[in-house]
Amino acid sequence: GKKVTKDELAKVPVSIPRSPGHQKDFILCVKSRKKTESNLAYAHNMTIPMHLGLISFWCGRKLKWDGKSEKFVGDEEANSYLIKSFRPPWSLTS
Repeated sequence: GKKVTKDELAKVPVSIPRSPGHQKDFILCVKSRKKTESNLAYAHNMTIPMHLGLISFWCGRKLKWDGKSEKFVGDEEANSYLIKSFRPPWSLTS
């Protein structure tokens, strides 16, 4: 196919406003109380299968996932990969 040049790309009309970047968007939304540009619920559901595949690869076996509880069924090793250990003095409590 025909190779598109940088100059040709500049001619494409902008139909979606350009993002200020994830970090700046987050700060602006904290100040304004508006929603962020990124749909985090969608992103969460979109990335779960990739993370589960990676954990299955690390464990070297098929795993059974309970989507409602977001835990592996009967597999403590696999579940141990679902949360990261934090460096002191940081912790995550529920």
